[in-house]
Amino acid sequence: MNRGVTATCVVTALLAQVEAGPKAEAAGAESFFASRVVELSPGPGNDLFPDPALALGGPRGTPGGSLDVVTLGVQGTLVLGFAPGQAITDADGADLIVFENPIAVGENLAFAELVRVGVSTNGVDYAFFPTRCDVPGPVGPYGVIDTSLVSGFAGATPTYANVGDAQDGGNELDPFDPAQAGGDAFDLADLTDDPLVVSGAVDLGRIYYVRLVDVLGDGSESDSLGQPVYDPTGEMDPPWSLPVSADIDAISVIHGLAAPTGGDANRDGEVNVQDLSILASNWQKNPAVWEEGDFNGDAVVNVQDLSLLATTWSAGGTVVPAPPALPLLGLGLAALLVRRTR
Repeated sequence: MNRGVTATCVVTALLAQVEAGPKAEAAGAESFFASRVVELSPGPGNDLFPDPALALGGPRGTPGGSLDVVTLGVQGTLVLGFAPGQAITDADGADLIVFENPIAVGENLAFAELVRVGVSTNGVDYAFFPTRCDVPGPVGPYGVIDTSLVSGFAGATPTYANVGDAQDGGNELDPFDPAQAGGDAFDLADLTDDPLVVSGAVDLGRIYYVRLVDVLGDGSESDSLGQPVYDPTGEMDPPWSLPVSADIDAISVIHGLAAPTGGDANRDGEVNVQDLSILASNWQKNPAVWEEGDFNGDAVVNVQDLSLLATTWSAGGTVVPAPPALPLLGLGLAALLVRRTR
């Protein structure tokens, strides 16, 4: 007999006897900014603006291009995430905006460093938005491109919204409205036919990670049609003497899942035995997501998540201290689960 499984069932049955109030409404949708740096793998040129934390929070657009940015470096990669429980979800129209710092110099003409954009549910499998580049040939380090000839990349549209204070150039433009904010908007529905989405590895209803990759625009990379990609490429003049690459200002989420109460794995507005069962079935799973019991966002389901669930046991939609027996039962379950994994 599998004692671990049997013991888990016993604990679950005991918890089911704890009286819970009527079900509360689930957490609703909301808009928010990227708030967590998951990974930075910089390329040459990252020395210009090396701090990835500058990509968090809202955009800081300026006419000359924001300096509140992180430089990716040539073919560098940045992965951004959100507060635990928050996720991008597919809804009507654009779902997120990526803000780089292009500089417009004329109608459809800009100094624009292109960026590939991928999204992921599990932090491992990334579906990248399809791209097109019809720029006819190489572009020097201070050159411009006709942005009407590219699509599916970030880095093409200047950033107009600025969430800073007035003395920092802040304005009233809505950073969640592509028509006002600038930046490059992306609709998750454009990924419906991606193999990773079709297979279920990427769930467009729950996107926890956004991967941004600088394009080496010397023609050695291709777009989704197999055409060479060209954007400003080469080394800047002294005193920088660094190769040009993309700079990331911010990500705004237009359609997002709000973070529910810690412990609410199924997002039904109540923390109860169903959530405990979900947590138990994903014990020590890595990487993990909110719906699998990772309530603190550390990519593993463990005793910290169990503790969060125990202390947010809900009744009538209001978070209250857990029933007296729950913490002890939770600790017992944790011990059993640890033994099981061994």
